[in-house]
Amino acid sequence: MTTPTHTDTYSAVQTHFPLKERIGHPDLYVYRQTQWEDFLNWTRKIPKMVSKSRAILARKKSGKTAFVQRLFNHLWQENGSVLPFYFEISESKQWLGNLAMEGEPDSSLPGIFHGLSESKIAPMLVTGSYIGWLMNIIRQHLEGARLKIFEFPTAMAPEESLEVALRLSEHLEVPVTNATALQIAEMCRHDPFFIRCLIDSSAPDLDLTTERGVQEGVKYEIMSNTSENQIGIAKTAEIIGDTKLFHF
Repeated sequence: MTTPTHTDTYSAVQTHFPLKERIGHPDLYVYRQTQWEDFLNWTRKIPKMVSKSRAILARKKSGKTAFVQRLFNHLWQENGSVLPFYFEISESKQWLGNLAMEGEPDSSLPGIFHGLSESKIAPMLVTGSYIGWLMNIIRQHLEGARLKIFEFPTAMAPEESLEVALRLSEHLEVPVTNATALQIAEMCRHDPFFIRCLIDSSAPDLDLTTERGVQEGVKYEIMSNTSENQIGIAKTAEIIGDTKLFHF
């Protein structure tokens, strides 16, 4: 099984995707080759009932939701022996009756997945944006090494982040050169969220076709309290977040 390339036309199959991806236009998605192959290998072993439930740990805006959604759509489109299910639950006090025919309140919904997390028939893939908070949930409700921890890197490989910069430039109609696209990827530390913030920046007189222009744009995204990058960083500092549960 190979990774699709930029020349593949995902827009043609997007209408067949059961899950609309938050990334927007499907061509904007750039594969993280190492992680993608690792998770494809994990899904291939599910029919053999040897794949263990996993938890992806990463900060907000690291690309993990886009990754999980593309994995779901890939498996659905493949129409093979693995049938994926995807749903999200906010970590807050809720009535279990909203999920099943029960009426007792529970202060922590993740606890109801205690037994399911051990399943080799339908292993779980859990993601969360607040690492310490999610680890507490795993220790309290999914203990006993039921989930294999997978640390999702914020930074992409250099060639992948360069591709992100080039695709965003094309789709957002913000001119860059080959040289400045490389500069953008490097100055944004190969972080796809930072790259998008820069290319879609509200910085005054933004010019990403020159070295100085890229430097000024990065400075704005780092220093301005109203920049999308700074707002995103502030969001990661919140204590309460969302947990996404993805079932095979």
